[in-house]
Amino acid sequence: MDKLNARRRNLTPYILISPFFILFCVFGIYPISYSIITSFFNWPLLGNAAPKFIGFDNYANVLTRDPYFFKALYNTVILLVFGSLMQHVVAVPLAILINSKIIRSKEFFKTTFFLPYITSTVSVVIIFGLLFDTNYGLVNWVISFFSEQQKIRWMFEPWGIQAVLAFMPQG
Repeated sequence: MDKLNARRRNLTPYILISPFFILFCVFGIYPISYSIITSFFNWPLLGNAAPKFIGFDNYANVLTRDPYFFKALYNTVILLVFGSLMQHVVAVPLAILINSKIIRSKEFFKTTFFLPYITSTVSVVIIFGLLFDTNYGLVNWVISFFSEQQKIRWMFEPWGIQAVLAFMPQG
């Protein structure tokens, strides 16, 4: 009887975590694997023609003939580097400051910083749109308060959009 109970205790964690692995395989591993396999074929969009195996031709076409690929790759790298760097450079000192003994209302700041992650994406986009508005945005108001610089058109310049997206939480 002790062996049966020990076996049940050993199986319980695997049974409890199995739904995650099943869903991860169905919605993660399978689509990625299927995408990799289908990328080696030329799939006709219309008609009943069978897909034709073309090997690495799709990848060669993207690297040599697509004029937007390297621009998209550049934008992705900029967002990745700038976004993660700025989030870490700002987040670590803020976390240390909030958890220090100097700050009294820690729960307020923790809630304020965590709030964008529990709100919907649409409301976060609207809030960030209002914060970075050219005429009435809080960010431009703070910048104009400390300097005589003209208002920054955040949403109309490529670097401005990249900066806003780097600071915007993706949750």
